[in-house]
Amino acid sequence: MPRTLAPDLETLLTIQQVAELENVSPKTIRRRIKSGGLPAIRNGRLLRIRPQDLRSYRLRQMLGE
Repeated sequence: MPRTLAPDLETLLTIQQVAELENVSPKTIRRRIKSGGLPAIRNGRLLRIRPQDLRSYRLRQMLGE
C-alpha cells in the first residue's frame, strides 16, 4: 500500500506561494519570517509556511497587533 503524507504536511506553502497570496515579494515574506511575525518550518535550507499560521498572521495584522 502506498503511504501518503500526513494532511498537515501536504498543505505547507512555499515562500513564493505566500508572496503571491499576499501580493508582496518573496523577500518581504522572508523578512516577516526573520522578524518572528510569520512562523515558518525549516527543512534543511527550505522554509515552509503552514496555512493556519498565515491565517493567524493575517488576523493579527487586521486587528493591529
